[in-house]
Amino acid sequence: MKNQHLTWIEIDSAAFRKNMNTIRSLAGKRKVAVAVKANAYGHGLKEMISLLRAEDVEYIAVHSQDEAASARAFGWDRNILVVGYIALSDLQAVIDLDLEPTVYNTETINRLGQLAKQSNKEINIHLKLETGTNRQGVEESRLEKVSTAIKKYPGLHLRGVSTHFANIEDTTNHEYA
Repeated sequence: MKNQHLTWIEIDSAAFRKNMNTIRSLAGKRKVAVAVKANAYGHGLKEMISLLRAEDVEYIAVHSQDEAASARAFGWDRNILVVGYIALSDLQAVIDLDLEPTVYNTETINRLGQLAKQSNKEINIHLKLETGTNRQGVEESRLEKVSTAIKKYPGLHLRGVSTHFANIEDTTNHEYA
């Protein structure tokens, strides 16, 4: 007997196109990033890359440099936002893969600034603000220090700012859902 999966996912490309058009109309002139972390949430990164390219999506968001490398290997040649942590020792991948990392500490900012200078390249960065999850993000008390660190490096360009739902771990409180 042939080894078959009992479950599968089918993506309706026409419905996806309609949804993307709706999102774009709501976004106006802003760019839209499609989150494809965790193997495109089980839909298959390779398959989603193909669909996203066909729909002229400009940005994808991944969790790690490994996911970004896979996206590049599958032919994604547009912007990639990395929302997860990249170890200081792995930040060369930002240059090598042309990534836009999420930053929230001076150590990462300083290393990226050095890499930008050494490679004579510009790096777009996205600042993550802490809102209460205490997982990732710059706290208000450190915001001035982080801002000063970014301004110190002409090769770093603040492209965006993000936060996270403050109570995302509380599945019983639907006040913010």
